[in-house]
Amino acid sequence: MRNKSDPTAVKPGSGAAAAARAVPFYDAEELAHQYETLTGQQEGMLKERRALMHDLQVAEDEARAFRDKAVELVKDRQLEAARLMQGAAEFAQRHPVKASARHGR
Repeated sequence: MRNKSDPTAVKPGSGAAAAARAVPFYDAEELAHQYETLTGQQEGMLKERRALMHDLQVAEDEARAFRDKAVELVKDRQLEAARLMQGAAEFAQRHPVKASARHGR
């Protein structure tokens, strides 16, 4: 039975000539050449994949380093802000402001 979705399917009764036309013929030399070509392409793609994986690893490492540095800077700024607030509180305790001065009177 013929599969209508397959354009290379041979109609019943067409014979060997139709079958030979439907299937591409490759000699051993052509197949060897195609194999070498595909193998070379595969090796090239594997090298490219390894290079891309290395680039990805480097980018992830750099991102981690930037994130760590940002966290460190934020912590430093928080500590600095806490010291300034503590200093301001101590100054306010040592130098109380009269109520009239607070309201501009």
